[in-house]
Amino acid sequence: MPFVAVLLIGLGALLVLSVPIFLSLLLPTIVAFNVSDLGLPALSVAQRAVQGVNIAPLLAIPLFIFAADVISRGEIGNRLVAVADALVGHIPGGLAIATALTMAVFGAISGIGVAAVVSVGPIVYPALIKQGYSKQFSIGLILTGSTLAMLIPPSVAVILYCLQTGQSIARVFLSAFGAGLVFLLLLILYSLFYALRHGIGASRHFSMALTANALRRAGWSLMLAKYRNGRSSSQ
Repeated sequence: MPFVAVLLIGLGALLVLSVPIFLSLLLPTIVAFNVSDLGLPALSVAQRAVQGVNIAPLLAIPLFIFAADVISRGEIGNRLVAVADALVGHIPGGLAIATALTMAVFGAISGIGVAAVVSVGPIVYPALIKQGYSKQFSIGLILTGSTLAMLIPPSVAVILYCLQTGQSIARVFLSAFGAGLVFLLLLILYSLFYALRHGIGASRHFSMALTANALRRAGWSLMLAKYRNGRSSSQ
């Protein structure tokens, strides 16, 4: 039986049985190599698979995912939101602006947007609704702000892009960082415009003591973001 026929039949059957995609691709390929007369040993499939992932920068991805999972289960999200709200909560749209800032900092720590949604979203969403923001705006702000993790280094998406295109990770990090700052500025401006248009005032009065206490509690979290960005820019 031809190689392609075995591969397609096996792939279709496994997908119908809801077998994971990576197994649906791997198993029919190995079987097709064994039953087809291609003159290639099935062992070459395993060798090529190992060579495909034998890339040092790929080690960063599971570590980023692990860090994001640890961060999303802790208090870092609460503390970052408290710092951002203490700094900008006294201006119109302050809570929405604080959400955007928190998403940017969280992205700089984890590199994964989903972690920002899971960790920061449940904290700010009820507060945004309570202060008068619409559900559509609140959800849109959280989901859009989470994409900052794809731009602000370190970013898993940037690492994968560089590995596929052969680009310098450090240079693309610098380019993505500039784009991330522009995107963050646009989110801040739109949040301010939305608050002024709908008459949403400040979430709190500015307090130096409150700001200092929030910075003290989030000190290690902010240092983590600075350390990770310093490491990523030097590589």
